[in-house]
Amino acid sequence: MEIQFLDEFKTFLMTQRGLAETTIKAYEYDLTYYLEWIEKEGLKIEEIGPKDLDRYVQYMRKEKNLEAKTCKRRIAAISTYYKWMVREGKLKNDPVYFIELPKAPSRLPVYLTEEEMEKFQEIFEEEAQKRPIIGARNRALFMLMMFGGLRISEATNIKESQVTVRDGYPVMVTVIGKGNKERQVPLNEDISRALLAWMETKKALKDDDDLARKYTRKTKVELQSEFLFPGRNGMQINEYTVQMKMKDIRKKHFPDKKLTPHKLRHTFATALFRAKVDIKTAQELLGHSSIATTQIYTHVEDEQKREAVMKLGKKKN
Repeated sequence: MEIQFLDEFKTFLMTQRGLAETTIKAYEYDLTYYLEWIEKEGLKIEEIGPKDLDRYVQYMRKEKNLEAKTCKRRIAAISTYYKWMVREGKLKNDPVYFIELPKAPSRLPVYLTEEEMEKFQEIFEEEAQKRPIIGARNRALFMLMMFGGLRISEATNIKESQVTVRDGYPVMVTVIGKGNKERQVPLNEDISRALLAWMETKKALKDDDDLARKYTRKTKVELQSEFLFPGRNGMQINEYTVQMKMKDIRKKHFPDKKLTPHKLRHTFATALFRAKVDIKTAQELLGHSSIATTQIYTHVEDEQKREAVMKLGKKKN
């Protein structure tokens, strides 16, 4: 069964909602999964009611053993699709409006501790020494995600024109976030140095045919990419490449940590609260549309309270 009006819906997600290509693909995947169930049940999408959707939720939870969080995400995609269909006059009612979604358990975000952040940084410093070109790129990219809180899609799509340079040093990046919303992210000294080293290396690639071919298998003319972090094809680095790099780091250095590129964003947010940054400023730096999303990182305060209480009653030497 094909998704009705798929191209129109994807255009709406891109132009009206400002969603990234990867997010739109996730919507398409969730809708395809839903339509497969509809076909299996012998139903039609225009005939679906709240009771049918309740059964679909039960199917995901009990037969497929999906977590509540995954179920909520898939229902959210379906809801967006139905609302769009109703708005466009292609459907009369949105059945999702009447169902009760499963409640996902509250979980603290996974993040790197201060010691682990230092270790993570050292890993890329060592790589930059061993592999001057790719290592310099990886160091700048991953430092930007950890010390700037960028999502993987935001980091891989950054262009050189989005980097503000003052007195020869990168000091800020303009990030295009969800919904095409812009935010300014200042760069600390560590990111600035790493980014400067990479930008100088990238310039050398553009000026030297032999170096360009060795790194990208392209000539310097073919390498005139606007993207700050190009992959081997001269275009922006693929998100999958970044994810696989992180997977390799986790396996070698953090085997007990569920470390992904997005966990670096959690690390940045946690570090902000650890540094006593007010929640409104943290919200702006992270690009959260709702302050409620930012509040999940207040777990740092709970951790500090626990440490303070644990110190009570300790005997002094």
